[in-house]
Amino acid sequence: MGTDTPLLERQQRGHTPLGHVVLLLVIVQITFAGNSVVAKAALDKSVDPIVFSFLRDVGATVILLCAARLGGPRFAVPRRAHFCYFALLGLLGVTIGQMFLVIALKYTTPLNAMVLQPSQPVLTVLIGALTGLEPLHVSQWHGQLSILGIVLAAVGAALALAYGSAAAGKNSDGHPPQPHSLLIGNCLLGTQCLAGALYQLLQKRVLSLDGGRYPSLAVAAWGYAAGAAFTGPVLPFARLSRASWALPRLGWLGLAYAVLLTSAFNYAAQALPRRFLDTSETLPRHVLLTRPPSTTRRRRTRTSGRARR
Repeated sequence: MGTDTPLLERQQRGHTPLGHVVLLLVIVQITFAGNSVVAKAALDKSVDPIVFSFLRDVGATVILLCAARLGGPRFAVPRRAHFCYFALLGLLGVTIGQMFLVIALKYTTPLNAMVLQPSQPVLTVLIGALTGLEPLHVSQWHGQLSILGIVLAAVGAALALAYGSAAAGKNSDGHPPQPHSLLIGNCLLGTQCLAGALYQLLQKRVLSLDGGRYPSLAVAAWGYAAGAAFTGPVLPFARLSRASWALPRLGWLGLAYAVLLTSAFNYAAQALPRRFLDTSETLPRHVLLTRPPSTTRRRRTRTSGRARR
């Protein structure tokens, strides 16, 4: 009876349509795009990017930890042997992945940020293929579509940055950003996108530790807690005044958007689709780049049935 439980759980998870998962990930990308506009508007009202990042990290950590504790039967506390994984999750996905974006918006425009954000899944596929963690399977249709997506995203981002950067928008003083400012901002955005791609690959690894010990929401929560812990020590070096903590109304609205949508909702949503993939693999493949997981489950169910007979 006990040996049938994992199979039953996989079958129950397979009832979630793939289209719902894809829709969830599309909403995540739309919310991330809105974050660039909202954060830029807040920064133009003299909101300090370090203060904004720290308050966002603390607020999202509290929400995600509460949701992980109340949202399911299991609340897994990271084992000591796994601390390094969650520390890297926080460093890549939160400290670099979020704070660098906010700082970059001081030098560049929201359009540049939105153009570069779609490179994260492309970098994830590319790094996974180069390292052997996620082979592209070029002989199959989903592998060929992945290569096509990489090429189109790279060409689109390059053209947008080459021809649209200078006229992409204006700084808070009403003038277009200077070339050196664009260079600094785009370098920060490039680093942020690379960190986000590594975060996605590492998150899959963490979700498979000890046979799936950590629920997806707990992974997002503890990763964000680690990121907040890394952001805190930056505050003394920022030489902040007391006025830096007095956010204007637009700053608080932007912070609410960043905490509730960009951070709490998006990071939880990015982890949730992994629950619908086959967790027996060491690194589950990205739901958008492989065949639907239900096909694999049905094949393995038939194989298991023949073996029992």
